[in-house]
Amino acid sequence: MDKSSDAEKNLWVGLIILLFSLIAVSAHAGDYGDTVQTVILTNNTGRYIDFEFTDDGHGHVWPGGDQAYRLPPHETTKTSLNCYRGQKICYGAWVRGDDEQYWGAGNANSQHCNDCCFRCEGDTAKYRLSE
Repeated sequence: MDKSSDAEKNLWVGLIILLFSLIAVSAHAGDYGDTVQTVILTNNTGRYIDFEFTDDGHGHVWPGGDQAYRLPPHETTKTSLNCYRGQKICYGAWVRGDDEQYWGAGNANSQHCNDCCFRCEGDTAKYRLSE
């Protein structure tokens, strides 16, 4: 083999290693947590409610990406959160289109709340939103 074919071979090996490394990192980045916490939220109002969950201290948000879950009037939803055991999570809910009417931590965790947080323990937390 000449030097150019060795260099080309080394380049391909390096590219393949880089590709597998990127795949491994991106697969790991999608994984979050070591357990699943279930949250049951009941909307006892006549209005649509948007809601999200925030990690109290680490900045993780479910669903994330400036998104919110939506809950129609008089319905119940079950949400599964991938989280780390013992992690403190708070819910925030608000009337769709009106951040001034909120429950828990409100939109973007902007409000103080007393009873809107729970620990990720792999069990179920339940909340009822009423007017």
